Amino acid sequence: HISAEEFFPASDGKLRYFKPFRKELYSFFHDEIRKYSGQPYIYMCMETDYMWQDVFNLKFSSSDDLEKHFALYLKDKFTIID
Repeated sequence: HISAEEFFPASDGKLRYFKPFRKELYSFFHDEIRKYSGQPYIYMCMETDYMWQDVFNLKFSSSDDLEKHFALYLKDKFTIID
C-alpha cells in the first residue's frame, strides 16, 4: 500500500520513496498511461536523472536538456501547418 511506504533521504536532500519502489511505480504508470493515451509526454517533476533513465531510457546532461526535449515534443505535436 503506497501510503504505508516510508520516505528516505535522497542525495539531493529530498525525502523520497525507496528507489526500487519509485521505479516500479513510475514504470507501472508509464505503461498504463501509454495503453490508453498513445504517446503523451510524461514529465516526472523534480525526479532524479537516474530515474528518467531507468523508467524512460532517457538521459539528460542537465535540466536545460530535459526542458529542450519537452519543448521539442510540444513543437512536434502542436505545430499548425497552413
